[in-house]
Amino acid sequence: MDVNVAFLEMEEAWSKKSGVEGFTPEALEKAKVEASAILAEVPSFLDKEFPGWETVDAEHQLYEPVDNHPHAFKGFIDAVIKAKGKKGETIYWILDWKTTARGWFREKRSDEMVKAQLALYKNYWCQKNPHVSFKDVRCGFVLLKKSAKPGEHCELFSVSLGEVPIKKSLKVVSNMLTSVKRGIVLKNRDSCTYCEYKGTEHCS
Repeated sequence: MDVNVAFLEMEEAWSKKSGVEGFTPEALEKAKVEASAILAEVPSFLDKEFPGWETVDAEHQLYEPVDNHPHAFKGFIDAVIKAKGKKGETIYWILDWKTTARGWFREKRSDEMVKAQLALYKNYWCQKNPHVSFKDVRCGFVLLKKSAKPGEHCELFSVSLGEVPIKKSLKVVSNMLTSVKRGIVLKNRDSCTYCEYKGTEHCS
C-alpha cells in the first residue's frame, strides 16, 4: 500500500484544522508513524480473514429514501468485498474501518447504537443489490489499532445482523426524524471537541 497517499490526505486535513486544539505538527508526525504501521498490515490481514477476497466497492455512497418520511438516508460504506464462505458460497462483506488506540472494550462492542450503523448499511445496500441474497451479506468493523504490537494492528469485529436488529435500527432513524419535525433537537456534547462550529455564534 502506498502510504504517501495517506500522508497527503493527513497533511491536507491538518492544514484545514490549523490552530485547532490537537492538530499540532508533532501530532501529525505521530499520526504518520501510526498510519504506516497499520497500513503495512492491512493486506496480510485481509488475506488471512478473507482468503481470495475481491473488491466490490469502496466509499460506496448511499442516498436512499426512508420509509414514511420525505428524507433520504445518506452514508458511505468504507468497503464492500466478496470472498468464499466455508461451503464455497460467495459471501459479501460490508466493512467499516475504525481507528482506535488499543481496541474496543466490551461496552463498545455491545453498544447497539454502534452496531446500528452497519445494520443500516446492510439494509440499504441489500435494497440496492437485490441480486444478492440477504443471508449472504455479512458485516464487520475492522479495528485499526494505533498502539498495538507488530502483527496486531488490525482486528475484525464481526457483527451478526438479521432482520430484527435491522428493524430496530430503522425504527431509531424514523423516531429521530419524527422528533426533529416536532422541534425536538438533542445535542450530543461528547462530539464537540473537533466541531468546526465550537465556540462560534452558531454553537448553542
